[in-house]
Amino acid sequence: MSSPASHNHWRTIALRWAEIGAPLRPVAEDLKFVADEASGWAKQQGRAPRVLILGVTPELCGLDWPKGTSVCAVDQSPDMIRAVWPGDPAQVTSANWLDVGSVHAPGSFDIVVCDGGLHLLPYPDGQSRLSEVVAKLLAPRGLVIVRLFALPKVSESIAQVLAALANGKVTDMNRLKLRVGMALQKDSTTGACLGDVWNCIAAVEPDLAALARRLGWRREHAEALVSYRESSSRYYFSTSQAAIDCLESSGQLRCVRTHLPSYADAEQFPTVVWERL
Repeated sequence: MSSPASHNHWRTIALRWAEIGAPLRPVAEDLKFVADEASGWAKQQGRAPRVLILGVTPELCGLDWPKGTSVCAVDQSPDMIRAVWPGDPAQVTSANWLDVGSVHAPGSFDIVVCDGGLHLLPYPDGQSRLSEVVAKLLAPRGLVIVRLFALPKVSESIAQVLAALANGKVTDMNRLKLRVGMALQKDSTTGACLGDVWNCIAAVEPDLAALARRLGWRREHAEALVSYRESSSRYYFSTSQAAIDCLESSGQLRCVRTHLPSYADAEQFPTVVWERL
C-alpha cells in the first residue's frame, strides 16, 4: 500500500475526487445505515461513541453522528487528507491502517467505520490483519462497520464487460472501473492491477473524451480513469462471505448484521456490521 506508485495513484484521485461518485462513494442510503448503527449503539450504551474512520470519506466526516461523538480518521495519503477531508486536519492521522495501533491506545474507540476500503488490503493476509488491529482498538461491544465492494454472484468475463461498454450499457465510469477490475482479477489473492484496468479500457477507446461523448458522460467524469494509468496498485476483490470471514479471523469480531441498499447490484455493496466480543 505504500509504494511510490500507490502514492501517485492517490495523489491523482485526490485531484479528481469531485468526479468520483456512487457506488465508489456512499449515497444517502449507505450513510443512513451507519448513522442508524451509531445511534443505536449510543442509545444502548447511554453515551456518545468514539469513532475512527478508516480513510477520509467526507460523507462520513459530515455524518449526523450522535451528539457528543468524537471523530478521528486515519489515511496514509497526505494528498487525500488535504484535498478531501472537510473537517479539522488535526482529526486525521497520516498512517497506514495496519499501523494505526501504534498511534491510538487499545480500547480507544467504540466504532470503526470504513466505506469501500477493505479491498485495498491484500487478501487474505492484509484483510485478516486489519481484523486484529481494529479489534485491539475497540472497546468491548464496539462495532466495526464496513461497506464492501464484493464480487458479483455470477462473474463476468472481460469480453462481456467490454461488449456492454460498446453497446452503451455501462452507466458511468465508476461502475466501469469496478466491472473491469473484477473481470480481470484471476483470484482474490493476486487481485487486479489498476494499470491493467486502464490498459484494457484504453485498448478499446484511448480517447476518454470521445468515450464520454459516445456514452453521454461528462468528459471530466470519464477522465477520472486517468488515476489508473501506469498504476501498479492492486485491488483485492472477494465475495461478501470471504470478507466477513477475514474480519472474523482474529476470533474477536462477530458479524451481527448486514444491510443491503436498494440501488442496482445491491448484493455487491452491503454494509456489514461486526461486534467486538
